[in-house]
Amino acid sequence: MTQFKILLVGETGAGKSTLINVLTNYFRNGSPDNIKVAVRSKYHDVTEKDIEHVVSEFDVNDQTSSQTSRCFQYVFKYSKYPEYEYKFIDTPGLSDTNGQDRRNLELIVEKAVEEKYLNSIVFVINGKQARYSDAIKNTINGLNNYLPKALNNNLLLILTKTQKLGCNFQVDLFVKEVAAPKDVFYIDNIIFSNHPNVWQKDTELREEIDFNWKKSQKVIINFLNAIKKSEPTSTEDFQKISDLQRDLNDRINIAISEIGKINCAIITLTEAKNKSAIDDEYLKNTANFVESKKIEYLEYVETDYENIICVKHPLNICHENCDAWFVASCHLMKVNLKLKLVDGSKLPLKQYCTSCGCGKSWHYKSKCKVSKGCKTIQELIESKHEEFTSKAVNSRVNAKIKLSDLEVLTSSVEECYDKIQQSIEDLKTISRFSFDKILQSAFNKLKITAESITDSERKNMQLEKIFKIEKSIK
Repeated sequence: MTQFKILLVGETGAGKSTLINVLTNYFRNGSPDNIKVAVRSKYHDVTEKDIEHVVSEFDVNDQTSSQTSRCFQYVFKYSKYPEYEYKFIDTPGLSDTNGQDRRNLELIVEKAVEEKYLNSIVFVINGKQARYSDAIKNTINGLNNYLPKALNNNLLLILTKTQKLGCNFQVDLFVKEVAAPKDVFYIDNIIFSNHPNVWQKDTELREEIDFNWKKSQKVIINFLNAIKKSEPTSTEDFQKISDLQRDLNDRINIAISEIGKINCAIITLTEAKNKSAIDDEYLKNTANFVESKKIEYLEYVETDYENIICVKHPLNICHENCDAWFVASCHLMKVNLKLKLVDGSKLPLKQYCTSCGCGKSWHYKSKCKVSKGCKTIQELIESKHEEFTSKAVNSRVNAKIKLSDLEVLTSSVEECYDKIQQSIEDLKTISRFSFDKILQSAFNKLKITAESITDSERKNMQLEKIFKIEKSIK
């Protein structure tokens, strides 16, 4: 038995789940009077319980929120061709209001990798949309970022809610933004868009429903034939792309963190430079640092007469205006008769001054007297100068260290940019990598962080590199 695996992708509300219901009716012989329903819709409850997937937590009336929270598979066989089995994988809608695009893309990738191969990837787009809306753009860009080039030949396009003549969507845009699909199918599932009571009792509407039903069945036959002609293609590139996307996101976050550190380093460096300048100024001002100091000194004043002066007590004259020829002959010099050794023997006779008590040898005769003086001097304080020199040197060294730290961080960010660019080039090799809203959000954070850098030169340098990387993507 041959199994065909088909991945259905598209924006929220495009009609993937309704397409599953159309396929269910084809494979299970449904009719307007016996509608087969695998996915609950606004007007129809599930009839095919064996293939139902419970998604009751979603509001079927809300077309802005995906009715599929994860990938569901529906396996069909047709009695006329029992040798063929079709596995349709319904994926979560993109560009929904819940902001789950990244997670939904991850679910799609995980499922594709799990399947090992795919025969077709079917883009389901609302054919009524006349313009290339942001929702379609975000959906296509998001899928482009994960869609391997190896599967370009397996692409099919289904435009829902429209006939070929009334289709508003420009297929040329899809070819330009994604790739040329192998085939394009138009299907208007009006029977699932109206309550049966509206057309069952109205002959004209009933005829329109019957006609539309038969036409849809023919479209499904052609659609299945196109799938059978598609060669099974390995999905291993999905995993490679997913890993590269994860690396890219991680590298952008690292760059954001490193740029934040650069700003902190710039602030720290500025503070260090300011302190170094202040310490250098202090050092300059204290190069000849002096302070006033009072000192006392002895001053010799000449006299017209001779005095007996003691060296030990120069301020007190022992004998002023002494007329003795020698110090020893001065009447103030007496002989000490009481000096004895420990053993009782007498010491040689010794003269001493009765005025100061010092021995004769400490005295001299001179025509002068000694007085005390006081004066103020300016003295170089070496210790202060050394202190400020040490502070200035330490501040200069600290500023150099901070500058070195800043250069290391700048170099680290440069490496991040190189790695980001390499991830982008690798992604371009195996996918139609584009600037989707998720990547745009990451780059916006990168730019905001760079904008906060206080040094204008370094800020402009970072922004220039970021814009250059953006330009390489766009």
